[in-house]
Amino acid sequence: MSAEPRRVAVGSAHRSAGGGRIEILELAPSPAGDSVVRVASAVTTGPIAYLARHPRLPLLYAASEDGSQGVVTAYAWDAEGALEQRSAGRSPGRPSHLCVSSDGAHLLTADYGTSSVSLFRLEADGSIAGRLDELRCEGSGPSARQESSHPHQVVEVDGAFFVPDLGADLVRRITITPGGALRETARLAVPPGSGPRHAVAADGLLYVACELSGEVRWDGFDGAAGFASGIGSSATGADEIMPSAIRLVGDRILVANRGPGTVLDARRTPGGLVDAHEFASGGTWPRDLVVAGDLVVVADHRADAVHVVGGIEPHQLLAVHRVSGPTSVVALAAA
Repeated sequence: MSAEPRRVAVGSAHRSAGGGRIEILELAPSPAGDSVVRVASAVTTGPIAYLARHPRLPLLYAASEDGSQGVVTAYAWDAEGALEQRSAGRSPGRPSHLCVSSDGAHLLTADYGTSSVSLFRLEADGSIAGRLDELRCEGSGPSARQESSHPHQVVEVDGAFFVPDLGADLVRRITITPGGALRETARLAVPPGSGPRHAVAADGLLYVACELSGEVRWDGFDGAAGFASGIGSSATGADEIMPSAIRLVGDRILVANRGPGTVLDARRTPGGLVDAHEFASGGTWPRDLVVAGDLVVVADHRADAVHVVGGIEPHQLLAVHRVSGPTSVVALAAA
């Protein structure tokens, strides 16, 4: 492990007591060669669904719940890792994911339960100015969990935003108009019953982690081939394989597999993924993961733990940090 401390933010949704928490963790090497986790700061929140960073400013955005309403909140962190709430806005539903636009001007949320995507305006200092628009989505699929549209993520690609819709077996392409409205400009169909959850883009291809079929599928940004290419997310033969987070790391793509508790590691090429293998995540239900330097930091929701795993073979489990129901983890740069 590098001698340089790593700093990550972890959001959680307490599984028994309710509520949530955001912790700033510092990861540093120990004399024994493993990792020491120090809590730099923490704030109590509603149940956290997802965290995202501002592209330039030391700001962290959280999608959470406050009673029956969804909330998006901006927090600043300082050089010591201390968090301070700066602004907040109401969401029409309970957002499952959020994305800050690359120009720092907008915040978008995906709402699984209300089948919608919302758009918020951000001020120059990153504070949340207010909600501009809401796009309602429709559709369904053959699985019992696909009774309606379920937008699960928003990811920006070349100025547009792709929204994997688990309920409708679609990846929706959305743009923001000059007047601050959301417009759906394309619907990219994935095979029926796939249940697309999260996606990343590289080399002109969109890679989609499909929760219901246990696969990673890919296609061009126009979806012309119907996402016909793909591989299984796990070769363990587990009864339940539910890919969750998917991350682009250099020339590789990592996918967290709930059920078998593994991380798929595959090399990307102009034609798709090759040389796939898996390593243990430290638990059975990795809901999110992030690479921080030479570490893979995994939020395992059911284990009530954050697992710190070595990023290279043999992918040793270096540390376990206990926190109730971790849901999201994001790497932070120095303030």
